[in-house]
Amino acid sequence: MKKKILFIAPDYFGFNEVIFEGLKKYSNYEVKHVVSAYTKRYKYRHFGEKLQNFFMKLFLNRNLKDEKQQMDFFRVLEKKDRYEQIIINRPDVISIENLQKLKNKTSIMKAIFWDSINKIKGQEETIQYFDQCFSFDSLDCIKYGFSKNHNFYFCDRSADTEPLYDVLFWGTEDGRIYNLIKILDFLNANSLHAHSILYRHLAKNIETHGKSQHITSTYELIPFSESYKVSSRTKIILDIAHQNQTGLSFRPFEAMGLRKKLITTNEMIKNYDFYDPQNILVIDPDNPHLDSDFLNTPYRELPEHILYKYSLESWIKNIIKNNNG
Repeated sequence: MKKKILFIAPDYFGFNEVIFEGLKKYSNYEVKHVVSAYTKRYKYRHFGEKLQNFFMKLFLNRNLKDEKQQMDFFRVLEKKDRYEQIIINRPDVISIENLQKLKNKTSIMKAIFWDSINKIKGQEETIQYFDQCFSFDSLDCIKYGFSKNHNFYFCDRSADTEPLYDVLFWGTEDGRIYNLIKILDFLNANSLHAHSILYRHLAKNIETHGKSQHITSTYELIPFSESYKVSSRTKIILDIAHQNQTGLSFRPFEAMGLRKKLITTNEMIKNYDFYDPQNILVIDPDNPHLDSDFLNTPYRELPEHILYKYSLESWIKNIIKNNNG
């Protein structure tokens, strides 16, 4: 009988599903996946459920949707099953009480922090419950003793697609938009067709994008598993670093998998072994520049061992490796 791994993660744009499929494909474990929190709204099965939820909220201060979504997670907590490893992505969305219950079900509990501790403060108080913690953020690894695990690519060169843009940035609309507008204006002023597709949360009402004709907003979530298809529509991928982040986002790795050039504001990328100025241009958003050699030379292929190092397979094997004996 195969040993078992329990993988717990929020349903965040389908990021959890990509990792789950990777665990099934690249590990020798039986893998169970439960969702700890949801970004997608629960869909009522019929009108009766919708009516039931209305009265539950009105008279009992309960929400049927939340309860249905959490049911699988609580079933796992109550079962007496034991696991060889429990791997949790975003442990801050799980209560301390439930983290303690999960710790009793395994001898090895691991955390994956997909954002810096500075960016999501609630993560810090969960560290003590884990035997090993992983982060792509270099400063967090030094400060907290985390194991370094860079992000990864899971697409290996998409089918040939005619590019719609010379340069494309796509992501969530946030504080980076001010730098984004400056960079897009600069690139377009230099005869490049540079554009951005931004996802906007319905609850927010940020109108800054209206100041730029080079930005298209959308309320439609793009699943993480489909993200590379958006990036395949451009010759060059644009990456803009978050303020409180020292590690690399997924964009550089996506560019690697798609064999596309990258323009980025993240100076840290120069410290990575895949950095090649023929493929990657680092710019200052306050004083951007263009390098003619970067624009006019073809993409230079990376060695196979470098490509494998940053693949999903390598990422999965690094996570499940038992470093506790």
